Amino acid sequence: MHIHHVVHTCTYTHFCIDVTHHMTLLQLIQALDLSHGCIGDDGVQDLVRLLEVCAHLQDLGLADNDLTQSSVGPLCGYLLSAVCLQSLDLSANFRLCNAACLQLLDAVLSSNLVRLNMSYCGMASPLPLAGMEKPRLPLRMEKLDLSGNDLEPADCSFICLWLGGFSPIHHNSIILSVK
Repeated sequence: MHIHHVVHTCTYTHFCIDVTHHMTLLQLIQALDLSHGCIGDDGVQDLVRLLEVCAHLQDLGLADNDLTQSSVGPLCGYLLSAVCLQSLDLSANFRLCNAACLQLLDAVLSSNLVRLNMSYCGMASPLPLAGMEKPRLPLRMEKLDLSGNDLEPADCSFICLWLGGFSPIHHNSIILSVK
């Protein structure tokens, strides 16, 4: 079952009211695209509570929702508890800063995600990489998109190494655009 652009046609408040009447439906959802919904930081807490009901959610689209550093804590908490979630699209959340993006990438290391789109999320060189340790476990990540961010080649190389080394040998792909 797929629901696309639910928030696009109503306000976030109406979305919350509507969804609470359909808890059984929420438990069955496998893909949910809430892109371009203007959820913002204020709506993320409520959204995360609702997503916790979506026990079978595999694909989540949150592109272009005006998310900032304030949204990252709840999203990371959800990522760590979402057993079925495999794909997350956070693209075009331009106001996410370097620290927020690195915090999300760090949470990905302990999640079940295999696809992450963080293109056009406001990352810019130099990244605050001090204190970042190489992950202890190999990633299951198949695709990471960091294109559209203002990253220097050195930062891109570090991210690739930090995430366990993306390479064609392992059938992984990382999409980057560099200065």
